[in-house]
Amino acid sequence: MIAGNVSYLCPVCGYTGLEESPYDELGCSSFGICPCCGTQFGYDDTTAAHAELRRSWISSGMPWWSEAQASPSGWDPITQLRAFEKTSRYEPDADNGQAGDIAPRPNKRM
Repeated sequence: MIAGNVSYLCPVCGYTGLEESPYDELGCSSFGICPCCGTQFGYDDTTAAHAELRRSWISSGMPWWSEAQASPSGWDPITQLRAFEKTSRYEPDADNGQAGDIAPRPNKRM
């Protein structure tokens, strides 16, 4: 649940439901973890750029990472990434165009 109806954007996967900003106004990390892609801000992004973490998440099939927090009803990672590309400062060229080349993931039934 998001306190006070305020949510923040994950700079890796574009998930819009983070409960706290990944970074404060000084650029210091929250050390929070995105429930969607699993990026821990201030840890994972100290050795890999957001674009690299995004490519890794995409190549792994864009799974919902959190086992404790269910994905939002109707969640679709492809739609999420496309919206992120259109509405954020995210530039596909920073990814060598790869993030824009999102292929549908196979349906997995468990």
